[in-house]
Amino acid sequence: MELRVLKILGSAPHPNVVRLYGFHVGLLPSQCIAGHPARCDLYVGTAAGPASSTVLWRVLERCGADLYERLPTLRRDSGAQLPEPLVLALLEQIACALAHLHQHGISHRDIKLENVLVAPCGSLKLADFDLASVDAACTDTVGTRSYAAPEVLAASERAPYAPMPADVWSFGCLAFGLATSFFFVDEASERDWRFALVARCQADGRSALRVLFSAYRLPCPFSPELCSLLDQCLQVTPAARPSSASVHNALEQLVVRNSRAALVPSAPLAQEPQAVFQLCVPPLS
Repeated sequence: MELRVLKILGSAPHPNVVRLYGFHVGLLPSQCIAGHPARCDLYVGTAAGPASSTVLWRVLERCGADLYERLPTLRRDSGAQLPEPLVLALLEQIACALAHLHQHGISHRDIKLENVLVAPCGSLKLADFDLASVDAACTDTVGTRSYAAPEVLAASERAPYAPMPADVWSFGCLAFGLATSFFFVDEASERDWRFALVARCQADGRSALRVLFSAYRLPCPFSPELCSLLDQCLQVTPAARPSSASVHNALEQLVVRNSRAALVPSAPLAQEPQAVFQLCVPPLS
């Protein structure tokens, strides 16, 4: 993890990002956690830079299981498919965290269900910043293949990519998997028939998600609003994807609309992004 990323994370906390309490070089573990809250964990890494072999300790907020691990329980309680109001409430928190990172110049570069943790209070926390970067252009292929954007898989010194739009693609893949329990594509390249189908649909101006479900002989399970948003996030052309701030704004409006339709008192989401989620999912025991 880059030291520049650590410094930003430490100075700009967010309720949906795992809290970084501090980082230390050249100290014993017992010295690193001295004075920090009891509910914290200590992680070891290496400091980026000239002294790349230097041991770097990170003191992070302690959270529970990741969202991927929690999905079987959520689906057991909600049925085979999560209800869309719950999906929206979960996605709104993740998008809020991603928009916060992008606002502070950080690209996560490994957005996936396994990197979203569930805090004891029930709110979601974006975690694992080992691949995060503050660079405006990247040339390395990183992340998890089923979530990686096409430009990331095709990256090279001659073909750099902007990491923030790539994060939005990964968020779209996460959202698709959360709602359906299967991957959008195995990999975003022409070797995958689903990706090839998506690229053709977008070139023709059609909804890739609706055509993809039609190929499976299944009805599209998304509302028109969510389907449209995911279609935008999963555009093959990076410049055609919305910003993470736009994605969060759209999800926030959908969450509020669903809350009002269900006669649930709407909470000020900007201050308490986990409020609607806590109405739907009990905290971890």
